[in-house]
Amino acid sequence: MRIFSIIVIFWFLLGSDIYTHAQQKKNDPVYIQNISNEKKTVDFVIGVYPNTFHWNKDINATSMTLRILNRSEKEYVWDDFKIFLFLRDKTILYNYTTEDKDGEYACFYSLTKEGDVHNQTLVFRKRFRLSHVKSVWVSFGDNNFVELIYSNGE
Repeated sequence: MRIFSIIVIFWFLLGSDIYTHAQQKKNDPVYIQNISNEKKTVDFVIGVYPNTFHWNKDINATSMTLRILNRSEKEYVWDDFKIFLFLRDKTILYNYTTEDKDGEYACFYSLTKEGDVHNQTLVFRKRFRLSHVKSVWVSFGDNNFVELIYSNGE
């Protein structure tokens, strides 16, 4: 019985490690876009990583990782902008605002200098399959939507 417990713990830890680091592999699929202005005072790369897709039955929600890389010398402030998922059945979902003030679930944060990276866990209050996602968009709250382009990681 003790060996069975050790095996179960090992597999759980191995799965957690794979889930945590899934978005860090160079050849992972990603919905991605470079967003900048002419003067490059705003210049960042945004990506949503399908390999981090996860249904959490405890909170009845689906999650994925959003990663932002600041490429500007100026600070970039992420002000609870929304990621919209357009599903094949014509449903539109967007991530909800969490109460966290810092960490991976925070929806308000700053990337203070060039090269800063932030991973945010996006949470959607609906159960769906990754294959249902038709397209991914980011909204900056001013009726400005930008489509993230799918790359299979090759």
